[in-house]
Amino acid sequence: MKVKKISLLLAAVCVAVGLMAEAKNYPVLNQFPDEPFYLQNVHSGMVLTLKDGNLVVNNNWKRSEQKWQVPGMLSDGRVFVKLAGSKSVIAVKHGLGNLKKGDQATVKETSPELVSFLMLDDTTFFIKVSDNMVLDEQGAEKKKTVFTKVIWYPFTGKKNQQWRIILEKDNSVYNYRQYAAQKKRNAVEKAMQDVPFSITEAMQMEMKMEKYMKFATGSKFSSENGNNFLSGYINDQEESKRYTLVHNIVKYASENKDNSFREGVYADLTRVKLESKNFVVNALKGKLRENIQKAYNRETHGPAKSNLKQVMDKFN
Repeated sequence: MKVKKISLLLAAVCVAVGLMAEAKNYPVLNQFPDEPFYLQNVHSGMVLTLKDGNLVVNNNWKRSEQKWQVPGMLSDGRVFVKLAGSKSVIAVKHGLGNLKKGDQATVKETSPELVSFLMLDDTTFFIKVSDNMVLDEQGAEKKKTVFTKVIWYPFTGKKNQQWRIILEKDNSVYNYRQYAAQKKRNAVEKAMQDVPFSITEAMQMEMKMEKYMKFATGSKFSSENGNNFLSGYINDQEESKRYTLVHNIVKYASENKDNSFREGVYADLTRVKLESKNFVVNALKGKLRENIQKAYNRETHGPAKSNLKQVMDKFN
């Protein structure tokens, strides 16, 4: 009987240790909404609320004491979580060095704590303040009532320690992967609209050329590249510069999301004369070809890939 009890105890300890270890292995959320949000507990469905200087959960009444935001992030993903529109930040009441299991979470304007959002999945997070303490809706997974305390408690992985970000603007659940992808698309679209110079101007300066090749649209390039300006400009350069220009244009253009742009640029590059007998230039060609090969391997648009193959073959 004693052996059985000891075995059960050991099993319980192993499970606890396993859960503790898991807390350190979750990836850290590294992108947050720009706008204010609510923090909804997965177990109760209620949101994190400031009441009398401490944190509790309550029904979402969309009040100021329930709205949070992240103003910035350290390189390791740790953040300050501020009460939106205030200087108050989620904190440990008596400081991290004095934190005890079960201490109620609070907010401070000075000396607050950095926290990490550990990703259970794209929409669900644990909010960790130290190696083994996370934000916890008190009472494990028992039925909750409004104003249940929110405490700092060792990681268990249970639903009362899981939180979702609810966007204030439309009350939708924040999905990290979808939000990050949309933000990237928006940035690309904005950049594409913000190429205020022509291909003629772009070729006069490396920085402009990079921006043009990465973000201009196919229709813009087509309208500005009359009489094959791009290949004509490159052919007017001295031999070694021609190779470098073609290489750099491919490097930048390969990041452009517009299939028609890549197709058009690569098609014009097939008109560039690259037939060097110079030993130094030939030595350079091999390295440049390796990089163009990488762009070729990534290319998924058939016509652009075919044109790029012709360009790459000029580096043989």
